Amino acid sequence: MSATPPATPTPVAPPATIVDFMALIKAMQGAGVTAAEEATPPKVTVELPPELQATIDQFQAAKEMLKYADAQKDVAEEKIRAALDGADIGTINGKPVIKVNQSHNSHLDAGIVKTAFPEAYEAAYKRTDYEYLTVPRR
Repeated sequence: MSATPPATPTPVAPPATIVDFMALIKAMQGAGVTAAEEATPPKVTVELPPELQATIDQFQAAKEMLKYADAQKDVAEEKIRAALDGADIGTINGKPVIKVNQSHNSHLDAGIVKTAFPEAYEAAYKRTDYEYLTVPRR
C-alpha cells in the first residue's frame, strides 16, 4: 500500500475589482452580523448577598493596585531606558540584565477602507463583544 502525496493547493488570483473583493469577503465571512445589525443586549439586575460586598471591595482594590503597579513599571522603564542611552542590552558586572526587544504591529485603517470602499467595509466588518466588571462610584 503506497501513501498518496497531499494535494497541492491551487493558487488563487487576487480579486481584480472591488466587486470581486466584496464577493470574496462575503463568501469567506458567511452570514455574520453587519455593523448596521449590531444591538446592545438588555441589562439584567440581580440582588447579590451582602457578604459579597467584601469580595467586590477586594476586586476594586486589586484593580487600583494594578493601576499603581503599571505606573511604577512606567517610571522604572523610563529610568532604565535613560540608562541604556540607546543601547540594546544593559549589563551589570558584565552580565546581561536587561534587553530591548524589537517588535511591530500592523493593522488596516478601517476609516480609510470605510470611506474609500464602504460596501467592502460593511461586508468585512466584524465586531467582537466582550464583557468586564466595573464597580460604580459610591
